[in-house]
Amino acid sequence: MKTGPGLGTSAVVFLTLSSILFLNIGPVKADPGPPVGPCPQLPPPGIPPPCFPNLWAPYGPMVKTLQFKFYGSDFLEFQDFQAGHLDVVDTPTDPATWSLYDNNHDFLQTPLQADQSEFGIYFNGASSRFTASQESPTSPSNGPFWGCDWNTGTSFTINRQTYVSQCGVNMRQAFMHLFDRVTFASNRHLFPLACDNAIPKDPSCVPVSQQCAWDAMFPSCIDAYRIAPSGGDGAQQIGSPDFCAAADHMIAAGVANGAVGPTDSNGHHIPGPDNCVLTGVKLEVFANPLRFFIRSTTPRSVIGNEFITAVNNLFGGVAIHTVICGGIRNCGIFQVFTDPPVSRIDDWDVFTYGLLLNSPFPDHLYYQFNSSGATNYCGGSQNGFPSNNQFVCNPAIDTDTSAATHTADLQTFRTDSLNALNDLGKYAVDMPIYANGFRTVALHTATGLVNGLATGYSNAWTLLNAHQDTNYPPIDPRYAFGGGDPTLRYGQAGTTYELNIFNAQFTTDFNVLGQVYDILFTSNPIVPSQIFCWMCDSSSSYMDSKGNEHFVLELRQNLRWHDGVPVDAYDVKFSLLNFRDNSPYGVGGNLFNLLSVDILDSRSLDVSWLGASVSNLLSMEAFVIPRHLWQLQGDHTYGDVGTVDPMKLDLNYDPLATGTLIGSGPFVCQSLFPEDLGRVGTGCAKNPDGSRGGQSLDPGASIQLQAFEFTSQPGNTDPFLQYMRSYDTGWGTGTGTAAFSGQFQEFHWADQNRDAQVTISDVANAEACFGASAPTTACPSTSYNYWLRPAFHPGTPNTITTEVAVVAAHLDDAYVSPFTWAGTNPTIAGAVPYS
Repeated sequence: MKTGPGLGTSAVVFLTLSSILFLNIGPVKADPGPPVGPCPQLPPPGIPPPCFPNLWAPYGPMVKTLQFKFYGSDFLEFQDFQAGHLDVVDTPTDPATWSLYDNNHDFLQTPLQADQSEFGIYFNGASSRFTASQESPTSPSNGPFWGCDWNTGTSFTINRQTYVSQCGVNMRQAFMHLFDRVTFASNRHLFPLACDNAIPKDPSCVPVSQQCAWDAMFPSCIDAYRIAPSGGDGAQQIGSPDFCAAADHMIAAGVANGAVGPTDSNGHHIPGPDNCVLTGVKLEVFANPLRFFIRSTTPRSVIGNEFITAVNNLFGGVAIHTVICGGIRNCGIFQVFTDPPVSRIDDWDVFTYGLLLNSPFPDHLYYQFNSSGATNYCGGSQNGFPSNNQFVCNPAIDTDTSAATHTADLQTFRTDSLNALNDLGKYAVDMPIYANGFRTVALHTATGLVNGLATGYSNAWTLLNAHQDTNYPPIDPRYAFGGGDPTLRYGQAGTTYELNIFNAQFTTDFNVLGQVYDILFTSNPIVPSQIFCWMCDSSSSYMDSKGNEHFVLELRQNLRWHDGVPVDAYDVKFSLLNFRDNSPYGVGGNLFNLLSVDILDSRSLDVSWLGASVSNLLSMEAFVIPRHLWQLQGDHTYGDVGTVDPMKLDLNYDPLATGTLIGSGPFVCQSLFPEDLGRVGTGCAKNPDGSRGGQSLDPGASIQLQAFEFTSQPGNTDPFLQYMRSYDTGWGTGTGTAAFSGQFQEFHWADQNRDAQVTISDVANAEACFGASAPTTACPSTSYNYWLRPAFHPGTPNTITTEVAVVAAHLDDAYVSPFTWAGTNPTIAGAVPYS
């Protein structure tokens, strides 16, 4: 599968599902898991009540211990889950097991939803079958062998336009009518696609009314290029309405001069048994059949075979040639995905593509379809690995994709993206067919599970929010939360390879690292297009005179590394610039447009990006790492911060072994071994035999993390030595700095007027009570009783003193800014109510 632009570390990459062996699980009727959106007023068929609300909280963690358990396959992971040894798994459930999970009350399985994938069929617009193909500006041309040139202008110049001729549109629209993507998807628990986009994206696709308008010859449709269901699977049957529509389009393209059967008053061939097979087909078609590269994986191989059947049925002979290419290296690299000087242009015609599009926005459209990415075929720069390997150089598509990628306004981006999707459909550039559908499962004894859009339960929000449901006693005692221990057990079908954040590549690596390190910005798990600063008090943006976008950030005051060092703006600058320059194919993959980071003061910085884009905020969903542990001593490569120590970029550098797996995230790596018990940054991994593990673990190993909450440690004097969004209902009690445990509760208290932000009016209200030992005119009884926290100053329990400094330390704090959280109509979607 080819991965499109977007946050590679923020989405779950789903493995091939194996069949699952169920243990002895009783058939007790289950409750369904929560839907991604709000509970429906009337549940749809197959989703019986009750509907659990799918809420998330911007604070946590809710458990003291998080354990990752690693397996050699999804089969072994699910086997252990069914034995009661896991609370949450990282892999979707096999459709063969859905009813078994649905019918057991001790499990919660999410409703079916689509992931961020897109699968279908696309074409080589520079092929000799479709145009006068050339390998270089000076090489001879070949074709178009099918008699219709899809393109105009001169190859390898800016005058080249592709996918524009009317005969080419007709030919591709004929191909579209030959495959019923809706029936094909419905037969396989998949989601049908009409647009070149993943379903969870914002926006996703144009309405059916526009889809029907794409085909001027047959504007009456069920949806895109579909007049009627196939009555079987994907391939339209001979004589069906869509088969006959395909024939009429091919005739209009000039590929044939007739078809079997009568025509109506409009000259369209009438559907009927054995009707509409083409006649008078150009001989060059059979002499030059389409070279169809078909991936061998199911269901892409089925798509390929059914499409071949439909095309050859239409032509009454072999018009398309099968090339089974197996793995992605044989299929894509050095053939479909590459061009001169790496490989030839005219070496394929049709391909069963697959994309994983991780971004919440359709920001892949520019890279995939704008002529700037079509190597030098349309006058650009030569690139042997072009992002636009279909050679789409269509002026309308160029205009819309360029407009979308160069705006920072979300509504403008939506409009331009929908225009681009509409143009792609109208010109029938390719054939999107399906997205994967999936469900995830967890124990019913876990509450706080978050069913994220395109992720299910397997996401960082579940790890932040999940905890034991004390109101649900399991029917089978094996399915007690944590196995009877309040530990959240998270299964991983694979193992870790690199916990050095500069070298990490795999989902399992980032699942662990994402709990140790925090990210600067984050996305709403239910509406991922809602992006907000996670480590900031506030953020704002402006455009400079060159058209570059800047974000001015003010970090929160309560940020700490796990070793007690304060997090500052220099750490953020160090992280962003070093990820950009030293990990461009890993954690820094989204930072290629980052221009600079300027320090304004120890908590404030200005981050500038090349141009303006809605994706710039998304690109700031970047990890932040401690400069004092990673920077090359004495280096000033970036002025006030240096480059990373080259020794720590080595593939053999293991932060677990060196004691530097230290972040500011919700969980801490603390040693489990007697020789350094409790030491931060090391010793949290166990090999299958129980010995001390490193970053590269085998199946059967585990990593155990502890909640970042050190305020109760002996000798501690820092009230912020805890996670900046920690949750503790005992806040304001206890002794010493332990009285400050629970930064969410502290924020909620500091926000005296309950508008979900701590403002100067909250600070002023507290300051009016400073020094008061009883109610006063300036500090009436309601204020005095509200602010007084004797645990903060047990020596003077009735005098308000420390309270004022605590409130001031949260000035400007807002948990989901710029979205509102308080009130009856908050703009942040799906968050737990704030009051």
